[in-house]
Amino acid sequence: MWLRGGYYYSTTPQDSKNPQTENTIVTESNSRFHLPADILLTIKNRFDWRFLNDDFLPRYRNRFTFEKDMHTDYLYFTPYFYGEYFANLNQTHSNRFRLCVGAELKVASHINFESYFLCQFRNDNNVDAVNAIGLVLKIYLHHQELKGIFGKKKKKMK
Repeated sequence: MWLRGGYYYSTTPQDSKNPQTENTIVTESNSRFHLPADILLTIKNRFDWRFLNDDFLPRYRNRFTFEKDMHTDYLYFTPYFYGEYFANLNQTHSNRFRLCVGAELKVASHINFESYFLCQFRNDNNVDAVNAIGLVLKIYLHHQELKGIFGKKKKKMK
């Protein structure tokens, strides 16, 4: 189990027809469970404490992810599937449900490539159906490597 917190800010251009500014504090807990056949289940519970144009719009997001590490003689990859529900706590008509299937491929020791297909289901007239294809490049650097790249070398004193 792990906990995470964060903050993000977004805004539309000033000349847009419907300008919006969003400030969000994110709180999240993740629990992992090992299932038979070496399948990993991750349950994510996330609260977004959103302020959209000074309106408080909290949102709860629950995601169940199933993934399995696999490999061939030359490739390491992790196919996954998840379902995620967005519950807007004071706006029942704009809740969302998404399903996603994808895979993450290990390209090098610190580089992964991910590809996925995501489907968001229509809910009333406020939430459109969305089908999306995503591509993600992930680069991982360990603390010691970052320290070596960005750290200052100490001068020897006599």
